[in-house]
Amino acid sequence: MKVRIKGVYAAARRLANGQIRIYHYHRATGTRLPDDPEAPAFLEQVLALNRLAKQDPQAARAAARQRRRARVARGDASATPDTATPDTARPHQVPASGAPARVAPALPEGAATPATTGPVKPKLPDGSFKLLFDRFKRSTEFTHLKESTQKEYARHIRHLEPVLGLHPVAAFTADLMDRLVAKFEEHPTLQKAIRRTMSVLLGYAVRILKWIPFNPLLGVQKVGRRGRHEASERQPLSEPAIARFRTANPYGSRARLAHELGLVSALRREDLAKVPAETIEAGEITIRTGKAGILVVAPVTEHLVLALRAFRACHPEHANSYYALGAQKNGKPIHKRTISREYEEAAKRANFGEHERLHALRYTAATRLFELGLHYDDIAEVTGHAMAAMARHYCKLRRDAHKRGGEKLEAYGDKLYRPGRLPGPAPSGAAAAETRRRPTTTSAREAKASLPFGRPSPLRPLCGRR
Repeated sequence: MKVRIKGVYAAARRLANGQIRIYHYHRATGTRLPDDPEAPAFLEQVLALNRLAKQDPQAARAAARQRRRARVARGDASATPDTATPDTARPHQVPASGAPARVAPALPEGAATPATTGPVKPKLPDGSFKLLFDRFKRSTEFTHLKESTQKEYARHIRHLEPVLGLHPVAAFTADLMDRLVAKFEEHPTLQKAIRRTMSVLLGYAVRILKWIPFNPLLGVQKVGRRGRHEASERQPLSEPAIARFRTANPYGSRARLAHELGLVSALRREDLAKVPAETIEAGEITIRTGKAGILVVAPVTEHLVLALRAFRACHPEHANSYYALGAQKNGKPIHKRTISREYEEAAKRANFGEHERLHALRYTAATRLFELGLHYDDIAEVTGHAMAAMARHYCKLRRDAHKRGGEKLEAYGDKLYRPGRLPGPAPSGAAAAETRRRPTTTSAREAKASLPFGRPSPLRPLCGRR
């Protein structure tokens, strides 16, 4: 238990009769203080002991050690040698060798045994941030959040509690928030997240606790993410970049499968990990997003089906997994960071820039659909946003188109997959170069008709690097 006077600490002890008693001690000298911390004599004795500890700190520490040894020798952890109460104090430590053990006094015949209570929880200062953190984490506004959101809020509270523990909520200002997040200047995303968590906490103090009349962080300019307003940092993948990624990362890797899955579904990485494999084989992806809870229905391309089958052929441990990108040992979907880490390695092999990352697939999918003539509401259904305005944000390249629908993906060379009708894989490497140099005498339609649609394609040679 803590008190608000500097250099003084309090300890709660249960007596033999079951009562709880609070003892106050001077931290530097270990001297027992009066029981009433609001009495004038209490503060006078604290000031006198502070002067003594400042004048001769070594003597003060020696006196503190001597008093602790005396309490241990007497078997009494709640009183100093000159204030011990052997008839009421309950020992909390093992007596020293040779010291008599204390026995609780016997109760009168017929008296009820006092109820034992648990340890006394320290009382938090009223109106402090430490009390706000404790009340918020026990409220339904916190317990009804998703587990990942609870962990994020708890992590941010651990950053703030050592600094704002005893600070009053009513004295909090936006300038103080700027000073708190200044040490995270190199991590603007973390700055924004901590500021958002603090705004939620202050909103709880306004609406539920009624501690402050308004939220001091409302209307304050948010921390912008680096490169958010720069076109070079936020743009969809170009078609040459997509082709370069496919060349550098052949079928068989999880990164290639995530790449093809993101191009047609525009899902976030945590939703990519939950896509069922059976929906891909059925020819239509159907999944409800975790962030907005929107049902997303996306088409399936031949690239995606070939990537799924090659991934399962190269990774037998995931061959029977319910999820397309595989599962952990406990059966849950793989972690989103695993997808990001493997895609980062694949992006390096494709010589991608800083902005050409996994999240850029969402921009790419939305831009493709817009360029094909889809309305913003249709794009919002595919990208998983509740409002068409969010889909408008992802559409950077705007061109007119005359046709709509998922079938227009064929304009990019991604032919729609239909169950039971899958051609063999296209040649890669030296074979592909030889095919391009060799003059063809048959038309594309005749060549397509000659492919073995009914036979499964050999996927073992397609297994590339993981």
